[in-house]
Amino acid sequence: ARRGRRPRGAVQCAAYCPVAHPAATQPEPAYEPYFRAEAVAGLARYTNGPRDLLDLLHRRSSPFPTNLEPLAAPGGEHGWPVLVFSHGLAGCMEMSSQFCAHLASLGYVGLALEHEDGSGCYAERPIPDGGAPSPIYYTSPPEGFVYGRESVVDFRAPFLDARVSDVERVLRLLD
Repeated sequence: ARRGRRPRGAVQCAAYCPVAHPAATQPEPAYEPYFRAEAVAGLARYTNGPRDLLDLLHRRSSPFPTNLEPLAAPGGEHGWPVLVFSHGLAGCMEMSSQFCAHLASLGYVGLALEHEDGSGCYAERPIPDGGAPSPIYYTSPPEGFVYGRESVVDFRAPFLDARVSDVERVLRLLD
């Protein structure tokens, strides 16, 4: 699993690729935290849950190595088939790691997107000059919001438009 933006400025995602079992010819597997500390903070903020309890997600290592070379695709130049995963409301790219890793074990590349539209518990907006990214947290409806089918659809429509745009940008990069 590798997290990042490639090319720079693209939608941030985590990529899970088919890899060979670590062997003597590969480096010692390296692991990142299961969840970024900032994503845990965003999840705590969204759920109003205790940060100390949720911090376990950051203190644990992801079970997926970050430094192993992907297997060569059996199709040669066409590569592995790619499946793009878009997290749900209040999600983040880490929440789909088990699913995407399972896809990789079946011979797919699983891409878990991180939407910057405010629908997730946490995302990062890149800074053009290469500075530290700025956090994006879940956007709640405004105070006094009256929940109903039409009001929720109207409120969430821009978020959905942004998500569609994110998926389209990723698909264009894969083309």
